[in-house]
Amino acid sequence: MSGKDGALHRGVLTHATKPKHLLGPDEGKGAPKLDNFFVDVGITADEAKENIRIGAMVTMDRTCEFTGSRVTSNV
Repeated sequence: MSGKDGALHRGVLTHATKPKHLLGPDEGKGAPKLDNFFVDVGITADEAKENIRIGAMVTMDRTCEFTGSRVTSNV
């Protein structure tokens, strides 16, 4: 994701929902809505507000990466 200063911020595209085992019988049915996704870039909310603008361009990259203290990948 592009930051305000043009810097690249790697992150994880995540659907904002409760875990499946906590969903009620009618929750989670159907396709997820685009408005319910966010990109976790491994920084605090204050750092994100300072460095990344809402609506920033996101480019998908399917590699194994370190994101903060975690490792992410797509198989």
